[in-house]
Amino acid sequence: MASTAEFRLLSLPVFLLLIVAGVFAADEQLCDSGDKAALLKMKSHFGNPITLSSWSSTTDCCSQWYGVTCWANSSRVSTLVIQYDNTLSSTIPSFISSITRLDTLILHKLPFLVGPIPESLGMINLSTLWLSWNNLTGPIPEFVGRVKSVNYINLSFNKLTGAIPSSISYLPYLTFLDLSRNGLTGSIPGTLGSSSGVLNTLYLSHNKLSGPIPTSFGSSGQLTFLDLSSNQLIGDVSFLFKKGNVLQYVDLSRNAITFDIGKMDYNPRLSHMDLNHNRVFGRLSGKLKDAKYLLLFNVSYNQLCGEIPQGGRLQENDKYCYLHNKCLCGLPLQACK
Repeated sequence: MASTAEFRLLSLPVFLLLIVAGVFAADEQLCDSGDKAALLKMKSHFGNPITLSSWSSTTDCCSQWYGVTCWANSSRVSTLVIQYDNTLSSTIPSFISSITRLDTLILHKLPFLVGPIPESLGMINLSTLWLSWNNLTGPIPEFVGRVKSVNYINLSFNKLTGAIPSSISYLPYLTFLDLSRNGLTGSIPGTLGSSSGVLNTLYLSHNKLSGPIPTSFGSSGQLTFLDLSSNQLIGDVSFLFKKGNVLQYVDLSRNAITFDIGKMDYNPRLSHMDLNHNRVFGRLSGKLKDAKYLLLFNVSYNQLCGEIPQGGRLQENDKYCYLHNKCLCGLPLQACK
């Protein structure tokens, strides 16, 4: 019969095996059961697409599921990324809000993802809301302006309609906003470029926005990238280019902007200035020669006259950036008579 000491020696490996088995059992249950149930329900809601084939009730959603990431040292889901899937179809389910610790939501290039953006998303403290290149419809929900934690919003390339909610202007951490390639109408909220915000990148191109461009864009201390092209915007935009403005990239092409370009000031930080297909008139100022960072300058299809200033970087742009004006001349166009 084995002594007590021998029994303890024999039992030690068994004890270690039990500990290791317990660790692996814990790893298998790493994913929060509530989050896992919600995700499996979502998979079924989306029609069990190929992209989500790794989502199984027998595997851990934190470490083994495509597009799912959990918080460090936590069983809760933090990030959900589903993209490039032509087999996924349905709407964004309202029960997505049951994943209460979700921080980043990316649903991208899902052509059969349709319907409205659910109001329930406003119940989650998201930092990233990225729903681009889908077929979402309806207005931008008012809740978007109440998610105070968000810093990145991309709703581009959808079929969203209606006005831009003014509440978006008051998101304290929002640095990036892309609402381009939709069917948005109405005016741009006057407070969107408020100097008190931190917004530095704004895409609103290829919509049906109308009215003047808010003067707040000319006094923002953060906005460096502005694309408002292909809308129905009007008025004088010279305030965007004054010295002291931090804007570096400005695309206002294909609107109905009207102002005397010869009277505007020039921000030396500008690297991209596109005004093609507008109603800009006057003569180009010699000050443009001092814009040493100006890589693109396009004023084609306007009503400009006079000689293109010679020097600086203006001649680095080809003739197509100056064509179809009233009487513009000089290199890279034909010589003035």
